[in-house]
Amino acid sequence: MAVVFAAATLVFGIASPANAGTSGVRETAKCGNLSNGEVCIIGPDTGRTGTYRTEYCKSSGSGDVSVQLGYQKAYDGSDYSDLSARITDSPLYGVWAGSCTSYSRHLNVSSDNCVRGIMKWQAYTYISKWHC
Repeated sequence: MAVVFAAATLVFGIASPANAGTSGVRETAKCGNLSNGEVCIIGPDTGRTGTYRTEYCKSSGSGDVSVQLGYQKAYDGSDYSDLSARITDSPLYGVWAGSCTSYSRHLNVSSDNCVRGIMKWQAYTYISKWHC
């Protein structure tokens, strides 16, 4: 299991679209690929207050993992290296190959805010690309 989660902190790349439900608000996702899955932050278009969802999908690997999910919010121009993640109220979620879990939170977001997803597994932290 430690081989799968090899780095203490990873920053991920490209954005992929996600479709909104019936709310009429367009959602976008900023995701990052892990060796056995994907962690995403999904929310309204840039600069909108609304519900943001951190999602982790485990596509491969043996056994269950217990993860915590949360988010991190910053203003453009912030010192991104000194931000605290909001993960303390997240329960532990069990995830196995072929399953997904998510954590949703309503956030007040202005046009100069950025939000990213956080996933913690044991002593490791994984972060998605900033949703700005």
